[in-house]
Amino acid sequence: MTNLSADWKLFSSNVRFYLLHLSRSPIELTITFLLPLFFATVAHLIGEAGSGRLTSLEITLGAGLMGMWTTVMYGAGGLIKEQRRLGLLELLLAAPGRFPVTIMSMTVAVSLLGFEAMLGTVAWGYFLFDARIEGPILPALAVTVVLCVLAMSVVGFVVAAVFVEVRKAESVAEAVVAPLWLLSGVLIPVSALPGPAQVLSQLLPVTFAAEALRAATHSIWDVHAIGACLALSLLYATLGWIGVNAAARSSRSRGGMHLW
Repeated sequence: MTNLSADWKLFSSNVRFYLLHLSRSPIELTITFLLPLFFATVAHLIGEAGSGRLTSLEITLGAGLMGMWTTVMYGAGGLIKEQRRLGLLELLLAAPGRFPVTIMSMTVAVSLLGFEAMLGTVAWGYFLFDARIEGPILPALAVTVVLCVLAMSVVGFVVAAVFVEVRKAESVAEAVVAPLWLLSGVLIPVSALPGPAQVLSQLLPVTFAAEALRAATHSIWDVHAIGACLALSLLYATLGWIGVNAAARSSRSRGGMHLW
């Protein structure tokens, strides 16, 4: 078996395992599915009281992205902390499979769980706020939603490289989740941010994924945003791979994980 096929088999089986594992936690599911509904309700109420520049569907999808992003950060941090608490993280590090593939599978699994919550948010918006998805926008919407899952997975992969060497990964997740979704403009337009923050937002693939998603609600294929998101996603995946590999090599040379 080649390295590529072995990596793919490890990745796909791990994604399935972690997704099933997360789906068995009542607390995890409750938070994952209820939090985006809260975001959506508040966002719609604020939107009705504000300028009304965003459509009901845009607000619903933005709230769903907020929920997905929160799930990715807390889910990845929680999974890594749980593996460490059970004494499994070191075993995963010593296992024959590549450690970055294992960590990447965790972030993809929590992104897929967040995607399920996003579907629930869309249903919530449809029944309560008349956020309708018309037939002509479905192809563009489907592609850009997949793009959002990819973008959040690779950003989560980079952040997970830090989580691996942090004793309380969930505390780091709490510190970065809100700033990152603000910068990425999933609900608040990037143009509303201060100048320096707008520059930083251009470094996140999620920013361009959110732009492409908003354009898709108007049946527009934003080729620039899609291309920028794919390019940045590739860059983040590379950085995450390098970061997790560096943490793995450092831990192996010490004979144990050095935790902050």
